[in-house]
Amino acid sequence: MRIDSASSNAGYVFKFLLSRYTKSIKNSNESEYHILLDNFMEDVITVLNYPEWPAAEMIVRIFSKIMIGYRKANNYTKSIAIDYLGIIARCIKKFANTGLISGEDV
Repeated sequence: MRIDSASSNAGYVFKFLLSRYTKSIKNSNESEYHILLDNFMEDVITVLNYPEWPAAEMIVRIFSKIMIGYRKANNYTKSIAIDYLGIIARCIKKFANTGLISGEDV
């Protein structure tokens, strides 16, 4: 039950930040939400494979699902989604190459 509410809250935060980020394109205040989202995702990806931060995987998973949902959006929003998904994929690939993915025999 708690994981459902945590997932719901994380989804709400991401949808709010992304709506402000994409809406601010027209107002030229993009940098505030862009920087906030970049810093947050950078921190989450940094601790993604740390056992002390088990919620990082859930956050990355929810964020990725939201980004995948943008495949039918306008070109600018698609490019934002592709950029973030590329960063996440690069991080996961790095973990796989170094054998840092938990539960995997190396």
